[in-house]
Amino acid sequence: MKPYLAISMFLFVLLGGYRPKEHSGEQERVLQLLHKKAPNVIWGGASLLRGNFNPDDKIDYALLGQEGKNRVFVGVVYSPLEPKGQVDILEFGVGQDQGSLCRLPAQLKLESLDYGPSDEVGKISGFRRSSKVMGLNLADGDCDSFHLFWNYQSHHIDWWRL
Repeated sequence: MKPYLAISMFLFVLLGGYRPKEHSGEQERVLQLLHKKAPNVIWGGASLLRGNFNPDDKIDYALLGQEGKNRVFVGVVYSPLEPKGQVDILEFGVGQDQGSLCRLPAQLKLESLDYGPSDEVGKISGFRRSSKVMGLNLADGDCDSFHLFWNYQSHHIDWWRL
């Protein structure tokens, strides 16, 4: 290897341009906090999403989990990642009622909250339109998806659906 290339790579690593452990440590803390609150749920680390899910302008974390064949969970861990930090977990069944997915597998995605759902479903208690706070979308590909949002009245994650 040429000396100038080796020096450049060394400086890049030294100055913090490459952090292979940072995300794995962050993910591990998120998984630990979720497991502490819901020990029987199998959390899918590959589904980890990062976004500002409450109005504190900090990065929060969301993950999809499953228990058994018919129970799906969305876990949201808020910054800072501390043992006494806030963790919200929503549970969804698989079936035909309004609070259930129609089938598995489900997908969790980031969703903009820069819209007003009142045209479709009426006023939603605790919902606020925001270009800064992110929401989540839980979908199975068959039924209407769940729209997850920070509820400004309850101070927890909540959902609405058509």
